[in-house]
Amino acid sequence: MKTVTFLILSLLSSAARAEPGTSADYSITTQSLDSGGTRTASTSYTIDGSAGGIAGTSTVSSPDGTVLNGYIAQLYNVTGLALNAAPATVNAGGATSQLTGCAVMDDNSVTLLAGTDISWSLVSGPVASISTSGVLTTGTEQVDSAAVVAGAWLGIAATTTLYVLNGNYGIYGGAGIPDTWQVQYFGLNNPNAAPNADADGTAADFFPLKC
Repeated sequence: MKTVTFLILSLLSSAARAEPGTSADYSITTQSLDSGGTRTASTSYTIDGSAGGIAGTSTVSSPDGTVLNGYIAQLYNVTGLALNAAPATVNAGGATSQLTGCAVMDDNSVTLLAGTDISWSLVSGPVASISTSGVLTTGTEQVDSAAVVAGAWLGIAATTTLYVLNGNYGIYGGAGIPDTWQVQYFGLNNPNAAPNADADGTAADFFPLKC
């Protein structure tokens, strides 16, 4: 009897340390430590059931990990979504920023989301495109502007703001003169707006050419 009891306790102790498992042939994201559980649904009801066994949350500090034991313990709802842009300040004219996110669950756990996990859309601002992997490409802009993008995951949506600088606008980039001033007085991509250009052709009046 002592041998049987020890064997049962050893199995339970081993099961309590269950972690995600992978091999060349399979991948198990989570493991359930109960007799079974599943969702049953019809047009009138939905039931998430679990057939006894160990349930709850187990954590370990090294290596850092958390196991949700039992089918019911592994169910959660998304309560919040935070979006991030890296870098959050970019130049206009084709610069890129990687968009990602972090979801908060109703059990206070968090899930880091890659750019591919989130559905992205542009709310406002000088953005040329946002790829399905969350890579944002800036458009052309005459002034420093804010760009607002939206993301959604599992029905929860949020927005984030990044800043697009005008320091790389067409041929005005790197001129050392504010792009807004150049566009205001010379229009778009006018070579006469260069720092040393003779925009009105009057330089010869002050410095006559000599043969």
